[in-house]
Amino acid sequence: MNRRGGSSMDSVTSLFGDGRWISWLRHTDGRDHLGDYLRHLSIANGSLMELETQVLIAGRRGYVKKEEEERILTEASEIGKMLSGLTRALKKRTLRRPDT
Repeated sequence: MNRRGGSSMDSVTSLFGDGRWISWLRHTDGRDHLGDYLRHLSIANGSLMELETQVLIAGRRGYVKKEEEERILTEASEIGKMLSGLTRALKKRTLRRPDT
């Protein structure tokens, strides 16, 4: 539960549910905003690691079944790989671009 009385998943749903956040990330992949985009990808990766930690804690306390814990951690790992790959590709792209 968060301080407003909703669950953390409510916050995730509000962040991703209407697509504005994802749309913003897509919008900011231009040259002028690439640094901000990379920073937000880094923040997303940090949030993903926090989620993994919370799932591990929930599993140890018996709040989630082992199968569910494994499923979530597997999906989180895949998302982490995607974030890492995107970050790496964007950094490579900035190195190839000559200054204008």
